[in-house]
Amino acid sequence: MAWDSASRTPLITRLVPPPPKTPEGFAAWAVGDDHPRSIVVLPAITPTATYAQHQRYIARLIADATGHCPLCGQSAGLSLDPERDRALWRVAPLVIEVSHVNGCPATFDDEDKHLFPVFTKENGS
Repeated sequence: MAWDSASRTPLITRLVPPPPKTPEGFAAWAVGDDHPRSIVVLPAITPTATYAQHQRYIARLIADATGHCPLCGQSAGLSLDPERDRALWRVAPLVIEVSHVNGCPATFDDEDKHLFPVFTKENGS
């Protein structure tokens, strides 16, 4: 069972130095092997975060890179429904996103801001 789980987890590598134009306070990650490989840029998590917080962060990396959340099982889809949102469909930007289940640990909210120095630095706290 452990072998099966490990074989489904993509290779994740932090890119050091980050690619040009990576915003200050963000980290760039390569997810997957050479083919296919995605580059995901997320706010850098503090090194003092707990193991569980790092695992949530890794799950978010995987969800953003693969379009499938390993924690809640949701898959990526269109942000707008062309049947329900006809007017918006024609004018709004199309976004493909993972809509996580409410309470999914791979999502972060205001209570988690302390995990990301880029957000606490802006507020002076």
